[in-house]
Amino acid sequence: MTRHEITEARKTQQIRDMRYLERKEALKAVVFRLYGLKGEDPRGHMDLVDRCASELEERCAKAFQSCTIGEVKLAMDAGVRGEWGKNTNIYPANLLMWLQSYATSQERKDAIREQETADALARERALTTLSAEEVERRNKAFRENGPEMAYQYYLKHGWDIISSGYGNALYEAMVANGEIVLPLDDDVKEEARRRAASKAARVKGSSTFLALPEEEKYKEWHVNTEVVRLVFERRELQEMEDLPW
Repeated sequence: MTRHEITEARKTQQIRDMRYLERKEALKAVVFRLYGLKGEDPRGHMDLVDRCASELEERCAKAFQSCTIGEVKLAMDAGVRGEWGKNTNIYPANLLMWLQSYATSQERKDAIREQETADALARERALTTLSAEEVERRNKAFRENGPEMAYQYYLKHGWDIISSGYGNALYEAMVANGEIVLPLDDDVKEEARRRAASKAARVKGSSTFLALPEEEKYKEWHVNTEVVRLVFERRELQEMEDLPW
């Protein structure tokens, strides 16, 4: 599969935005498609089709909510073509393995980073066409509302901030409104650095990634993003402890 295919697949509806029955039917259609690709009639395997769709739905809902229905289809198509291994039989275990292989593949990671870079450039170009007053109005609105919206999204969906540019913008807004107080406590600073280094090493496949001079800005962004994550986690824990029993 190509980065273009992945980018196009990511434009379809996200799993998290689909209702249960809608998601189940969409995934069932994906399984039906696999039989068509193999030149087989799925009507003689309806119990297996239902099992495959149920297993896919449960796994997507729990672990791969950020995937789109188009990406699931792409992953399954690749699996039945033998891209994830020689066993191309349509069984739940195979389908789950294909989804896992796709979701954690370097090709997907590269496509996401490439798209994030393109989106960031597009936003930057859009900002250059705005008046200074409009830019300040938008920045002010983000400083006032962005962090709380991000936190509520985190409570509902879990941590899902891939772009360190967005994470850094949240960090700066939270510093400005007092949610993050500088200087940071040493334990927060060290934990954020550790998490950022671990994430960057996974992305680049090298623990030396953060030492590269040209990556200094992104190093800081990654660290600041992890600070935001820590603040969200601590706030959630505090709110849970304050709940009446």
